[in-house]
Amino acid sequence: MSASPDSSTVARGRRWVAAALLGYCCLIFTLTHIPPISTTGLPRYSDKLVHLLMYLGLGFLLTWRFHIAGRVGVRLFVTVLFIAAVYGALDELLQIPVGRRADIRDWLADCIGAIVGFGCYQIARAITQRKQKKN
Repeated sequence: MSASPDSSTVARGRRWVAAALLGYCCLIFTLTHIPPISTTGLPRYSDKLVHLLMYLGLGFLLTWRFHIAGRVGVRLFVTVLFIAAVYGALDELLQIPVGRRADIRDWLADCIGAIVGFGCYQIARAITQRKQKKN
């Protein structure tokens, strides 16, 4: 008896990952388009770590989605980075109408986060495969 999932299980997995990715993109868009609040009297902080972490999640989900679709290796990496970079650039530019400013350093943090997310997916996948081989 084979331990591989049937086609209906794979299809459900693809739909779940696609829905999670869409929901996550909507969450990022919503959070980054809330008009800024007054921070007078509060300590200033860099939001680069927030950008990196948000796009780490995006990079992970994008990698998962396109890996399921059959992309591997350099092609997978380029696809994930391209989509995350374009989404990040559009997100930065579309913040201007709500009183935020577009920042190239935020975009770079987004791209780095997507790369880290790609790496995290690859590590998680390798660990999962190793555990499956033991069983």
